[in-house]
Parts: sequence; C-alpha cells; structure tokens
Amino acid sequence: MNNSNCSHTGNRTRASWSRLYLRHRGHLSRAAPSLRDVISSARLRGEQTFLMYFTDFVVFHVLNHCEEGLQLATKRHNTIKDLLGSLLVKQGHDVTINNAIPGQRIRPDVEFQLSGSRVMVDVVVCYDQPGSMENAYQRKYDKYSSHGRILPLVVGSLGSWYPRNDEIRSILGINGRSWGAFRFKARLAAIQPPNRWSQG
Repeated sequence: MNNSNCSHTGNRTRASWSRLYLRHRGHLSRAAPSLRDVISSARLRGEQTFLMYFTDFVVFHVLNHCEEGLQLATKRHNTIKDLLGSLLVKQGHDVTINNAIPGQRIRPDVEFQLSGSRVMVDVVVCYDQPGSMENAYQRKYDKYSSHGRILPLVVGSLGSWYPRNDEIRSILGINGRSWGAFRFKARLAAIQPPNRWSQG
C-alpha cells in the first residue's frame, strides 16, 4: 500500500480508534485491551465501516509500516520521553534529554545523577507482544549498561506495559499517584495521536 493510502487510512480511523479504545479504559489499571477485544466490541456494535479501516490502521500502527507511520512512531516515542522527563523534574531530578554520552555516539533519552552515579532511561515503543517487549528491554540494556545504570522503559504499540518499567518508580522513590498518572498517559501516548498527553 502506498503512502497516500496509508495516510488516508490513518486519518479515517484515528478518531474512531481513540473513541473505541477509551470505552475500554477501565482495563488500563490492569492490562491494555487486546486487539481481539477491540474488534469484538466493534462487531457487537455493528461498526462495520470502522472495522474495515481499523484493520489496516492497526497493521500500519503496530508495524510502523509506512512513511507516515515511522514519523508518528517517532512522535509517540518523543511524547513518552517528554512525559518522563517532566515527571523526573517534578521529582527533583536534574535531567538532561537526548544528550550524547561524553566520548560516545549514543544518546540516552533521559540522563541524571543518583548518588553520584549516572542513571539513564531510554524509551522504546515496540511490537505489542511479550517476547518483543522482552527483546526490546534487553537490547536497551546491552546498548547502555557499560556506560552506567540503564533503566529501559518499554511500552507496547497497543498500550501494553512492560512489568519491569515499574522498577523505575521503586528505584527513584516516585509516589504511586504520580507514577500511575504517568503510566496512564504513557500507555495512551503509545496508541493516540501525538501531543494529546504531553500536557497536564
């Protein structure tokens, strides 16, 4: 499918996808609704036109399989990174964003000092399956671990939350309410149009 068709599909489904997903927002305290849940919900409501466009949109969204998809994937990543940076600043950390490690070409998304040691958090929004999320976590660890303490933050492209993300809260002593609000916004940022969750 060419880029123009991809763009058309995304534009036609974005509002409907957001609306349908938010019907399941009660699941967000536990796990993101599965693709099967969303499609079943649409079928029960007779939303056949939505289903036709939704199928293409989800494939493009999850796999980032077109020029627009790649651009939006970058924006979703950056939205989560900015949400995290804002949270850490509010917690009193002096953070740097996307700065190269001295003498290296790698750039962790967020870096700060904790008890005199470098701590890095690097965000990845990946294919929404447990194996893919585990692999994404390990790749980030392998990339950065020789340069300090690395805390990968992994979010699935349909909103799944990798359990080890919560180590960030434990290590930094972030209170439950602030972390819960961040987690909610980060999960939605992985599936929503960019910038919607970057404020507040």
